[in-house]
Amino acid sequence: MTGPPVIVEHLPGKHDQKKHGNWTGKKAGGAPRSQSAAKAEPIKAEDRVQLPDGSTGRVITILPTGQAAVLRDDGSASVHDVGDLAHEKTVSDKERAAAQARAPVRKKATPKHTSVEDWADKGGVIDGGTRTGRGDWRLLNIWKEQGFDGLPRIADEDELDDEVAAGGLEMWRGVGGNSRQDVEAFADQFRTGDEPFPGLGMYGNGTYFAPDAKMAHAFARGGGSKHGAVMRSVLRRDAKVIDYDDLLSRAAAQGDDDVDPRVRDAMSDPGRLAAMFGYDAITVGGQKGAKPREVVVVNRTALSISPQLREPQE
Repeated sequence: MTGPPVIVEHLPGKHDQKKHGNWTGKKAGGAPRSQSAAKAEPIKAEDRVQLPDGSTGRVITILPTGQAAVLRDDGSASVHDVGDLAHEKTVSDKERAAAQARAPVRKKATPKHTSVEDWADKGGVIDGGTRTGRGDWRLLNIWKEQGFDGLPRIADEDELDDEVAAGGLEMWRGVGGNSRQDVEAFADQFRTGDEPFPGLGMYGNGTYFAPDAKMAHAFARGGGSKHGAVMRSVLRRDAKVIDYDDLLSRAAAQGDDDVDPRVRDAMSDPGRLAAMFGYDAITVGGQKGAKPREVVVVNRTALSISPQLREPQE
């Protein structure tokens, strides 16, 4: 089979930043960053920073040794020479407005149902259709009912850069398989297939992405797969998103006395529940105000995704 183009992509902090796309010293959305201005801004406590391995975090304090203690967005802590840190890239209001003009909000699926009451008598919808031995077929039925099985937007790298600058969340997904053909087929099923695969996961069933590219690259290399690849995507800026803990709290507060038992059973999974409530994605982990550790997507029409597959990197 003829698959999508494969490109090699290095992780931030592990290659010459001047040679690769949006890591050319430009802020997302366009204007070159002034290197002299960047050097003139010292790293200080409470600053958001990018670490040498490409991850991000917040400076807790500057130590007498000249090193910085950093609380990473994944919750871990580490110490680094201040000279090895860079301010996290930010986008000015003017740049964001320009990016939003280049990347207007697209239409995404509007859910038919957003409450337990809406679903109370929909047990036949959830339990209907074809039952397969792979994935969560109940979730697939919910997606179809909500229109969440529609296609994502296929976008080139520049268009994805604009969406990030406009306020979208850049995310990465690692896929693996026993052959290159398997990997391409899995990627194609999500990007252009009639039915997205309703995957399983500990934070809810759906499709898992990571804002940290390293996590996706590690997944694509691991799990016993002989081959792997990484897809780049952006969760649109107006996506309806709920934090995992908030979703569990909302679920606990729901009354289900008059609900079809099949609906009640479906509500036991956070991914199904999020889709039933009309959310596009669940965010998991991460410090307050920082990017989440993982994102469980339950509406692929809320995504833009690259046609390219990236080779997994160390």
